[in-house]
Amino acid sequence: MATLCEYYEKDFDHAIRFHVTIPYQNDQIEASFLYDFTSYSVFLSCYFPNILIDAKYLAGFISMLATEVKAQFQHIVQLPSIKGFHGEMKFYNNGNSVEIQSKMWGDPNWTSSASIPRSARVYLYLEGTLTEVEMKALYQQAEKLRMNIQFRNRYYQRMRDQNEAPYAFISHDSRDKLTVAKDIAVGLQKRLCPVWYDEFSLKVGDNLRTSIENGIKKCKKCILIISPNLIGNQGWTKAEFDAIFIRQILQNENLFLPVWYNVTKEEVYNYSPGLLNVLGLNYNELGLDETCRKLSLVLNS
Repeated sequence: MATLCEYYEKDFDHAIRFHVTIPYQNDQIEASFLYDFTSYSVFLSCYFPNILIDAKYLAGFISMLATEVKAQFQHIVQLPSIKGFHGEMKFYNNGNSVEIQSKMWGDPNWTSSASIPRSARVYLYLEGTLTEVEMKALYQQAEKLRMNIQFRNRYYQRMRDQNEAPYAFISHDSRDKLTVAKDIAVGLQKRLCPVWYDEFSLKVGDNLRTSIENGIKKCKKCILIISPNLIGNQGWTKAEFDAIFIRQILQNENLFLPVWYNVTKEEVYNYSPGLLNVLGLNYNELGLDETCRKLSLVLNS
């Protein structure tokens, strides 16, 4: 599942993200100014990777934010997701600065990023641990400085993980990884469809069998990439297929979303006749974008 840093990077995907660093003591704090054209506000989000930072360190950082933020623009601007933003944009690069103008669909007026007021809200993503007493004290300090802070910590990460279980398990032969499987995994992630894909979901030291079985149990669907390689694989990939097939019998519902890749009906029939009774997607005919679009429609429904 996602790390706290990954949530820091992908939260607020409806806003435009300006990546900056903020010098504080001997550190360069990774941060982002987020321009929300919908609510007409700019707010700050900061990430603290050091697990050893304490309440005193954060108290000084909050005090500094209340006076002057000497942010250093990293010349990286992250656009909002298509799903989260409903309008048009124009970009103006003036050398050391970037201006963005936006117009929401149906609105005749363009809004400049330079005109959007700064909000008092600041999000602090903390890998370290603070007590409830320490957090309340920092909230009170921020309120006196007319700031509104919100902590996002390991507990936030755990709760997000529970509520963002992968939509689909991608079962494939390892020889199809670079030709089709990884492209589908990345394409679905871009369409806000989290998937269980070995390269994304497995970490060094994980028990392979346990991790894969958990992925199969938790996902709503299984994207089965049917290829000559998969059909000829009687090892681990066949075991994955059997595990999903057994779960399908137990739950009495169709779990398979077949993607055909360089195979014929006869080859699929010889592998598993029942798969011909499930409408699949022909990757060779549809291509990557259309395959991902059709899969996402099912997974997001």
